[in-house]
Amino acid sequence: MSSATPPRLAANANEETVSIDYSKIIAPVVIQDSSPIDLFYEHCRRLIVRSDGVDEWLLGLLVLDLISGTETYIRRVLSGAINVCARCRTSAAGQQLTFGAASYYRDEEIALALLESALSGEGGVKKKIAALTGFEVKAGTSVASALAAFDRVCQLRHAIVHSHGELNYRNLTELELRLDLDAARQRIQLSAVSFQPLVVLCRNTVRALNNMLYVRIIDRWIDQGDLIGDWAKDRARVEPLVALLVSAEDMPGQTAEAQYASAIKLHIDARNQV
Repeated sequence: MSSATPPRLAANANEETVSIDYSKIIAPVVIQDSSPIDLFYEHCRRLIVRSDGVDEWLLGLLVLDLISGTETYIRRVLSGAINVCARCRTSAAGQQLTFGAASYYRDEEIALALLESALSGEGGVKKKIAALTGFEVKAGTSVASALAAFDRVCQLRHAIVHSHGELNYRNLTELELRLDLDAARQRIQLSAVSFQPLVVLCRNTVRALNNMLYVRIIDRWIDQGDLIGDWAKDRARVEPLVALLVSAEDMPGQTAEAQYASAIKLHIDARNQV
């Protein structure tokens, strides 16, 4: 009798043996000096240039990069706020870190360990802002509207990543699209023209959040007596905040002292109007 192994029932070829040395595909992060918002602006410009003349599949990847860039801005700016504002540090003090994350980041980067989890949707970002800065994002504000709009863009990412661009029921409802029960299932169809408004929407989200943090941190400092109206004494507190949040692109030539003088004057004017 033959001792040959009987054929195995199969629907496809066997798996391949593969070994990946992940140390070969990583490199150190290059720390950049620009403010988070200016780094985001530069990222958006690169995406716009790359979107010209590429096919739909590549545009989908650019959408992923756009959302990733927006979330990277949020992580940078919130961790930066903790570094430059003692009152933000107090708000964040109760947050827990894993031992590994605390060991991985350098001392000046440790706040990033608080932002390793996913920024899942509008609610997730709002909770992080409140937990790490003490600022509530109230309904009806420009920041709340911007985060809600950003959350809708994230529905596109969900469809691109998880279902090759096909929209599910939740995607459609979050995008506020009308459901036609007789119509075929829907998929994302991108073009360079439709990609650019997505960039603008994400930029609006970044601008709204950046302005909110700047105004509310300064207002809180003034209200709590952290700023006393003497530039020589307040300078050490204000300069790092200006470096973190004031866009050199949007506010060219603005010095920290000029920003400080404007903030103090606006506060005095507002108090005199009460």
